[in-house]
Amino acid sequence: MSDIRGLDFRDLYLLLEAASQNLENNVEIVNSLNVFPVPDGDTGTNMQLTLKATFEELEERKPSSMKEFTEAVVKGSLLGARGNSGVILSQLFRGLCRSLDSKDLIFPPDLALAFQEAVKAAYQAVMKPVEGTILTVAKDASLAASQAKALDWGDFFKQVEEAARVSLANTPNLLPVLKEAGVVDAGGQGLLFLLEGARAYLTGETLEKRAKATEASTQEEESLDYRYDLQFLIRGQNLKREEIEADLAPLGDSLLVVGSEDLLKVHIHVNDPFKVLEKVAQRGFLDKLTLEDMQQQYEEFKRSTPQTQVVGPGLVAVSYGQGFEEIFSSLGVSEIVKGGQSMNPSCGEILDAISACPNTEVILLPNNPNVIGTALQAKALAKKKVGVVPSRNLPQGISACVAFQPRKSFQENLQAMERAMEKVSCGEVTYAVREGSLNGVSFQSGEVIGLLNEELVSAGQEIGGVCLDLIEKMLERFPQASVLTIYRGEEVLEDDAQEVVDQILEKHPGLEVDLLYGGQPYYYYVISLE
Repeated sequence: MSDIRGLDFRDLYLLLEAASQNLENNVEIVNSLNVFPVPDGDTGTNMQLTLKATFEELEERKPSSMKEFTEAVVKGSLLGARGNSGVILSQLFRGLCRSLDSKDLIFPPDLALAFQEAVKAAYQAVMKPVEGTILTVAKDASLAASQAKALDWGDFFKQVEEAARVSLANTPNLLPVLKEAGVVDAGGQGLLFLLEGARAYLTGETLEKRAKATEASTQEEESLDYRYDLQFLIRGQNLKREEIEADLAPLGDSLLVVGSEDLLKVHIHVNDPFKVLEKVAQRGFLDKLTLEDMQQQYEEFKRSTPQTQVVGPGLVAVSYGQGFEEIFSSLGVSEIVKGGQSMNPSCGEILDAISACPNTEVILLPNNPNVIGTALQAKALAKKKVGVVPSRNLPQGISACVAFQPRKSFQENLQAMERAMEKVSCGEVTYAVREGSLNGVSFQSGEVIGLLNEELVSAGQEIGGVCLDLIEKMLERFPQASVLTIYRGEEVLEDDAQEVVDQILEKHPGLEVDLLYGGQPYYYYVISLE
């Protein structure tokens, strides 16, 4: 390998850029591999946004050495990490950069050793590493790198990429839920796209590229600071996410278009929100439009920032849906981080909320299994004392908040909140984004499905029917439970929800049933049973 040229930090920047571009081009493929066929398969989006934050840090830092480059990659990916896939990706970068930061030029043996450090860091960051995931794909790719006998960089990456491809194909054999769902691991597929993009850059191969949207977005970000945060839903038929994304990309930044062919959610930062609405008005019915003046919010925040801190524990929660946010606020949550299903918050956003909380100690409620890793990363980076109650859904988070007592100590509250959380079972009613079968339940794309503690248990054509079936299964599995709380989503009429409640009470007159407005998107009902 002595004849292979060394790569400096500029080469690594371009290599990372090509890898990131290939992931962006294929992000919907990664999202579609979500094991559960629910409309929030966002593994690819989380990885993409983590990389976007990495490049924003590189752009701000403008590194002039390998050490400055690796420091920027570590900081950008750590603060920008979203979801489990983003957290693992940031840890891979951390291990990789830790091994490379003292070198001026990188050769294949250096990168092979860095891959080993990356895998070690990622495994250490996960509380319970599971084989058959991105971790396994990274480990097998690292092993191939250490054994590679290459004549040039392209040859080296071909061997690494091929090992990752074989490993990815084997993930269903290591993780039964993947085999049942008929998919490979989404995070592993995202990693393979990154390796594929790096290899293509080094060999001069041109991969499919959505140049217009990317270039226009980059130009706008360089020339404008955006004032308004615009979010809305588009309801219609045969909605083309990529076309809408391409139309809107030149108008602003932080663009995110997620959903299905009949319902898309759009988020964008713009200076002229009316241009955005004009672009999409003919594509479908616009609904749930929210427009926030970020400059005004910032000024208000500065004016309202407390001058003194409150001694003792305070609460920060991740939540989505107007109703849920109001519930958390009423239970004493100081700062709410918007996010959850379909839009996981970044580590940096959670850190900002921790800093904004007036309390000297903070208890953090992630309220989503894909946010727990990000929350733990924020805890490690925070300057305050932070505890994470590992709530996997909004009902668990609410039950934990009810158990919170400000006058008790930090540790006493953590223990009490975790005990309260564990008594809650959660049901969710949404729709399938593909056809398939899981846990013996078959479903078609667009069909209503019910999940009990993240396990698919019901499917059907009617929202109310699936909701009732799901509740019956919850009561069968947890016969000692006595309190049922139903949170209706933004698309469910109150009369329809009340009809569900009436049928439950008719069959179970001794059950305490509450109906509340959650306002959550995509999920018709979120159900709590205690």
